[in-house]
Amino acid sequence: MFIMSKKTKILLSAAALLLLAAFYVITLKTAPKNASYFPFLLLLIGLDLFLWKSIHPLLRKTAVYFRIPFTILYWSPFLILILSQLSALFLEAGDTSSPFLIYLMGFVFVMYACKLIPALILLLTVILRHLLITGRRLFSRKSDSSARGLKSLRMVQYAGYGFGMILLVFLVLGMVVWGYNYQVIEQKLELSDLPEGFQGLRIVQISDLHLGTWPSVKKLEQVVNTVNSLDPDLILFTGDLVNSVTGEAIPYEGTLSQFSAPLGIFAVLGNHDYGDYASWDTPEAKEKNMTELYSYFDRIGWRLLCNRHEIVHLNGDSLAIAGVDNWSVYDRFETRGDLRQATTGLDDTRMIILLTHDPTHWEEEVIRDFPQIDLTLSGHTHGFQFGIETNRFQWSPVQWLYGKWAGIYEFVHADGRKQYLYVNRGLGAIGYPGRVGIKPEITLLVLE
Repeated sequence: MFIMSKKTKILLSAAALLLLAAFYVITLKTAPKNASYFPFLLLLIGLDLFLWKSIHPLLRKTAVYFRIPFTILYWSPFLILILSQLSALFLEAGDTSSPFLIYLMGFVFVMYACKLIPALILLLTVILRHLLITGRRLFSRKSDSSARGLKSLRMVQYAGYGFGMILLVFLVLGMVVWGYNYQVIEQKLELSDLPEGFQGLRIVQISDLHLGTWPSVKKLEQVVNTVNSLDPDLILFTGDLVNSVTGEAIPYEGTLSQFSAPLGIFAVLGNHDYGDYASWDTPEAKEKNMTELYSYFDRIGWRLLCNRHEIVHLNGDSLAIAGVDNWSVYDRFETRGDLRQATTGLDDTRMIILLTHDPTHWEEEVIRDFPQIDLTLSGHTHGFQFGIETNRFQWSPVQWLYGKWAGIYEFVHADGRKQYLYVNRGLGAIGYPGRVGIKPEITLLVLE
């Protein structure tokens, strides 16, 4: 096997640094926005090199038919990132929400997520190993306990590699198997203000389609067939139709128009629907994108509620469906929702169902200032697309950001009046194009 000399390694490292420096200068002049990614790229290559230095001696002992594919797999994520930066410099911008690109970047995410845990464990073992060696030198003695400690650290290091491989398996399965393996969750709700004519009302809630991430129209057709088979009286959509631009939804127009509910299909916008995550040449281009989105909702027959309400009638009774534009307690999401405008003209005796994309709206404004709203429906959190859910236990990292992140929540006022929030886990995905432990969701709400 060819082994590089120390001098060769130094020359190759210097050449790599010069290429990165030249790449940065070119990027800074031709695409300044992309230059901000360089610290992130340097961090990733540092992670790659640190972990590779530990893995490579072990890899040299393996057969060539394993070693070469493993090496290609290991370094391909960073190569993909570099090529994506180069394409941004020399090629015209394309559709960054195409399924191919999304799954390609999903592969990059999965690979680095699986490298991070072993790298952190390796860093810990390196620190502890140096402490053990330093302690042994300071006290000028070699003890059995010190030797056992070093051996234990090697075992911990190997366990880190194993954990990384297990995580890789789960994240890959999350992309290719579980990402669109949706579940139907039925939730019965007893509402004191429910008019007699609406007893047994069947509402299907869907949320967070993120159509730019869907791998095929066929997957969405399965959702439509499932929803229609539930015989909903109402279908309510709680935002994030697309990832970035309206164009992502065009291939699915015919499919979405096949949803059927006798009392109508109502929708609100989520934070991704306003075009804030895309780059626009002019403000007019962004405005045109929004005009196209409003037209799209009209064509598929979904009634978009932008800070307004509509009255639904059944069996001689009526209730209100109110909807607001995106509203969030977090500054990184622009707040456009106006709940007072959406409920103007509604008296306190009429039952109100509110659609608002972000569940933080419920605690921050709805239960505090609008006790007349009986039921609020939200989405947004996706359940982080990662977590653990059983009949008795529910956990996801998203709960560190959102107190209300999946399922039903209740608030009881001092006078005994109850308000409910239901947070849908979403049907689509964003960022990582998959799910592990948190299934995509179709919600059937039965009101009594």
